[in-house]
Amino acid sequence: MARFYKEVYVRAHDATPPSTYAGLASGWTKYDNLLEKNKMELSPKAQNALADGTSSTDSEETVTDFTADKVSGVDYNNMRSLMINQKVDVLFVDPDQLTLCPYLENVRLYPKITAESGATLKVAVSGAKEASVNAPAQSFVSLS
Repeated sequence: MARFYKEVYVRAHDATPPSTYAGLASGWTKYDNLLEKNKMELSPKAQNALADGTSSTDSEETVTDFTADKVSGVDYNNMRSLMINQKVDVLFVDPDQLTLCPYLENVRLYPKITAESGATLKVAVSGAKEASVNAPAQSFVSLS
């Protein structure tokens, strides 16, 4: 079933993963005026070619991107304070399907503002984190 991540939550890094949807109201900043194509993508990073023609993967990189629309100047300044040079956790949520919510912890994000004539302010947020395949940075949580 397709999932539509209509909400993205960001908080200062905390070692405890989220467990309840209601709990996101405390300590998390919610972004819900999102454009399409929000993603969290895992791909191999460090690979070694093997003699049999295959390769082994030693590390992976998780890249996350989302774009908030109709952002105010105050919202943008708050995003900068929360994200720039800070380690944060990111959670993508489809409020209609609270299982398998992509979760990336301890990552640094950068909010890039776009101001165009005749358009609303948009902020594209992106970040990446590399981790060992034995301890991946990305996981999935189910919220109750």
